Amino acid sequence: MSKHRNLIHKLLLIDKITKQCDIQFLLKQNLVSLQFQKIILVDDLNTITHAFQYISLVTSFHHIKFNGQRYYETSNMWETHKIKKRPKYDIDHPCYGYGECELSTLIYPKGEDLIRYVLRCNYDVAEMLSQDEQPKFLKFVEQMSKYKLKNVMFVGFNNLTIKNTCGRNEDHRGSNHCNIYLPMHDKVVMTKFATLYDLAIAYYRLKSHKWDRWYELFSYAMPVRKKNDIIVNLVFDHGS
Repeated sequence: MSKHRNLIHKLLLIDKITKQCDIQFLLKQNLVSLQFQKIILVDDLNTITHAFQYISLVTSFHHIKFNGQRYYETSNMWETHKIKKRPKYDIDHPCYGYGECELSTLIYPKGEDLIRYVLRCNYDVAEMLSQDEQPKFLKFVEQMSKYKLKNVMFVGFNNLTIKNTCGRNEDHRGSNHCNIYLPMHDKVVMTKFATLYDLAIAYYRLKSHKWDRWYELFSYAMPVRKKNDIIVNLVFDHGS
């Protein structure tokens, strides 16, 4: 217990904030192994707005693990990654279509199948920021860039519901090309707490074009609070 004293103190604080009656609930979620370095009480909704803006800057969708096996973006006019070590089972079926997709997805996941998103993070965001950025967001970036996404946790809500108000991007431009069909989720709900990494995974679950950063460009997040629940609508520009 003594060597985890600081972490236990943080967990007790979280327990008090979230009014969780049993701290074992948190411990059973393997939170101890994550070694949180930053815990943020969401009392200002701008915190959530800044979090998704930050995610859009520092993360990119790299590949997935489908039942433990790696699958990457397949070749297309807008591909974002050059894959040097593509597994032999992940055949690179190219799509040469511009207006319509020529790729026939090989595998449609079933209920028992597991898909895990693997993101790439670049925490050196100084060159990505505009001088016109709001001072509060610049301060948020300065604070967050010191930590990995999994080491930052947000608390202070019962349910955090995240949605994409723009719906599916029907424009073929951009990339969702993969040998595994990657669904677009209607919403993602988190209870009591969420890491910055959890928010990033939700961000990509709600995008229809996982790899695309231009034809489905993130614009902003609109959070609202209803009693102790937070609902966030993500807004994307589908291009023209």
